[in-house]
Amino acid sequence: MRSFRDEQGNPTDHEGLRLQLRDFAYEELAHNELADEERELVISTRQLCEYLDVAETMGGVESLGEHSLRPEIKKGKRSETPPEELNLSDEAKYTKQEERAAKRIADGDSDYGVT
Repeated sequence: MRSFRDEQGNPTDHEGLRLQLRDFAYEELAHNELADEERELVISTRQLCEYLDVAETMGGVESLGEHSLRPEIKKGKRSETPPEELNLSDEAKYTKQEERAAKRIADGDSDYGVT
């Protein structure tokens, strides 16, 4: 892994970020639509530096100060979320879901891959 900017924030001579379009689609779609085309998206180190500068600037602006409400608006205290309780029918439902998932994996379902 190479840095796209140096310690001073300047772009390096690295080629940038190269993304293959087929990496963003499931295998059949990539095969049918892109065939043997090697389409890629390239973002230069200069562009990456510009995007990062904007993101860092925006992040700093948004984190400054507190957001204030108009005086007539009362901010209520959030009620506590009750703990989740499983009943027998929930447990049976989750057990069936787990069994179906295990069967799909065992059957080699390509649409149901484990990442």
